Amino acid sequence: MAALVEKVCWDIILPSAGAETFASATAEEVELVQLLIFSSPSQIPESDRLRHRQARVEMEQSDFVWQQTFAQESLDSIGVATFRGWADPQGRVLDCLAELDLSFLQPEAFKPDPDLQRRLTERCKKMDMGRVAGFTIPRNYPTEFYITVEYTPWKGGSKKAVSPPREPLSRRALRQRHQG
Repeated sequence: MAALVEKVCWDIILPSAGAETFASATAEEVELVQLLIFSSPSQIPESDRLRHRQARVEMEQSDFVWQQTFAQESLDSIGVATFRGWADPQGRVLDCLAELDLSFLQPEAFKPDPDLQRRLTERCKKMDMGRVAGFTIPRNYPTEFYITVEYTPWKGGSKKAVSPPREPLSRRALRQRHQG
């Protein structure tokens, strides 16, 4: 579970922190500590479990496309890429178009990049959709796909981060920091 939470923290786009966030800060960074509470699966209603499963499939699809198209890029922008295309019954991509757009959470951080868009489109055309989680291909005809990928310069973890991650704080240090 810890690995999943860490992955989400590295991969998520959050709104820009306003100047008021740093008003009382003594450094260029502000550390935010948040308590996360997880419910037992048996306590989650069936309708919510179905939504969670679908969200997990979408996350796995996005991760697959990220690895196949973005992972080798050095990014200087924050945005959302949409990959639309068709795959044949064997999973080979017949056609694909990658489109880049701003993230509504940080629209000011988006930089249009036609060269990146072209490279992503070419990589998408080489993907094997048969390896994508939850993607089913009927036997007799091509299937359309539509997958979105959020991208940031730090997505993918600490090895791609601008600054190294800090050592995790002990529970005692977290309590002291939270109380103090």
